[in-house]
Amino acid sequence: MMFFRRSKPNLNDNAPAPVEAAVPTVIASDAVLRGDLATDGEIRVAGTVRGTIRARLCIVESGGAVEGDIRADEIIVRGRVIGPLRAYHVHLQPGSHVEGEVINETIVIDSGASLMGSVWHSEDPFATSQKKVEIERLPATEPSSYLQSPLWTASGTSYRPLAAVRPR
Repeated sequence: MMFFRRSKPNLNDNAPAPVEAAVPTVIASDAVLRGDLATDGEIRVAGTVRGTIRARLCIVESGGAVEGDIRADEIIVRGRVIGPLRAYHVHLQPGSHVEGEVINETIVIDSGASLMGSVWHSEDPFATSQKKVEIERLPATEPSSYLQSPLWTASGTSYRPLAAVRPR
């Protein structure tokens, strides 16, 4: 006789629960999106987005274009972006073209990438008030010792580098 005997399930109680893989949001190459796009995951732009993008990871593919603001933890650009970028890490890959302000903690600009705009380092690129440091200009009457070196010549109140002569 078997009293109180129960069969055990074949499942392991200590095994971790299966994690569902997050599927990235993809803007297809023939799609044009006008408006704001936000996700906690990944966005891949192969088409055109005219508006703002908020994501953990934003990848602008080589045929993709974004006309607007991108804010993400990480931004990888292979295509074209016209507008400001804010991220902890920005990577401009060969063939990319960016026009606008880039505020980041770290940035990588590969050979063959094009950037027209300003780059600002910030420990918190998502802070609402970014102080831009103005470059301190020296008065024309008191040039620095660097500008007084023989490599520079004064012309009125402005300074310009001497023309380089290539040896024959």
